[in-house]
Amino acid sequence: LMGSVAVGMLPGLAAALAGPLVTSLRRQYPDLKVRIATGFTDFLQDGLEDGKLDICLMGDYLQSEMLLTSPVFREPIYVVGLPGCGLSQSHPVPLAEVAKRPMVVPEAQSLRNAIDRACTIIGVNLNLVAESDSTAVILDLVERGVGYTILPVMPITPMLKAKRIVGAPIVSPHLRRTVIIGSPVINRNPHTVNALHAELIGLLRPYVEQF
Repeated sequence: LMGSVAVGMLPGLAAALAGPLVTSLRRQYPDLKVRIATGFTDFLQDGLEDGKLDICLMGDYLQSEMLLTSPVFREPIYVVGLPGCGLSQSHPVPLAEVAKRPMVVPEAQSLRNAIDRACTIIGVNLNLVAESDSTAVILDLVERGVGYTILPVMPITPMLKAKRIVGAPIVSPHLRRTVIIGSPVINRNPHTVNALHAELIGLLRPYVEQF
């Protein structure tokens, strides 16, 4: 493979996957130039439909005849706090209990919509103290003791392993995020996109097996 390819990812996924993806592609296809774009699902979908992106890892999207999509991964959504706060990955927490804690909430469209829908279903409101569209900012605020947050598990896995934060799955109802691979129906790089699709599946597989 040669030429160039543009890959879009949700910010949290890019933090975990962009480095391994580019490293693998450079080793296998040294003549292929890779561009990584990060953003939320609406930005990524626009990039696919405008022809600026060739393939994306995104969340819930608006149905479009211009896109080929397939769900590839469903990850748990955790409530996250500082060590010592009583959260544990082996002890899920009901959403009604989560809502009582001071929350630093993501503004990411698909994730926030899922959280708000779940709260509406059970008739609770989150105790909001801050909001941000940056996962890094949210986690910094959590580490500063501003409050708890709600995030998919994959972006926070390195910090969980390092014991900088702790988290627990949210239940009643279960909260999960579906990760989708999307590409344009009319694609300028079909062979490259097929190779990228396989690479992304391979990188996601360990997380699928873990969760």
